[in-house]
Amino acid sequence: MAIPEDHAVFAYAERVGIPAEFLKLAWDWFQRRYSQSEKKYSARGWPKIFQDSVEGNWAKAWWVDPGGEYKLTTVGLQLQRAMAPDAAA
Repeated sequence: MAIPEDHAVFAYAERVGIPAEFLKLAWDWFQRRYSQSEKKYSARGWPKIFQDSVEGNWAKAWWVDPGGEYKLTTVGLQLQRAMAPDAAA
């Protein structure tokens, strides 16, 4: 389910200003949510589904303040804590 380094999702994130660490949170959320899915997406493929999830902020992990800066939502902060190395238990 890996996303190729040259996939359009990375260009999109850069163009709109999504920080790399937020994109990583989105990937972690996406993997946890969809890696066990029995649904098959062969027609579109996982990279496109991930791109759709980033563009639509499916995880609801971030918001953009009036100044254009990305900030984590409560959900995003929880994801960040859950993915922290010291959170494994």
